[in-house]
Amino acid sequence: MSSSTSVLRLYREMLRNASKFEVLRAFYCLRALFCGGYNVRSYALRRVKADFHKNKTLTAGSAEQEKALDFAREQANVLYRQVVISKLYPPQGKSVLETLGA
Repeated sequence: MSSSTSVLRLYREMLRNASKFEVLRAFYCLRALFCGGYNVRSYALRRVKADFHKNKTLTAGSAEQEKALDFAREQANVLYRQVVISKLYPPQGKSVLETLGA
């Protein structure tokens, strides 16, 4: 059984990790079709907020809530790994699409 403080801690941790994705600088994003970091960061933040908002009506201690929390913990681990990978390979200037167009 999970308390509301542990759920809130998980929510904050996921929001914090989602906001750590590397973001391309603005002048690179103007010409690129896909602004990698910004889109990934905003998508992750939207998904975290939407999933927790969807499950906020679940009753405490129910099997549905435990299942949702297990899924959220798995997703928190995935999110953490993806942030680490994005830090290992930061954007290096122009994208492939920009070099082909120039």
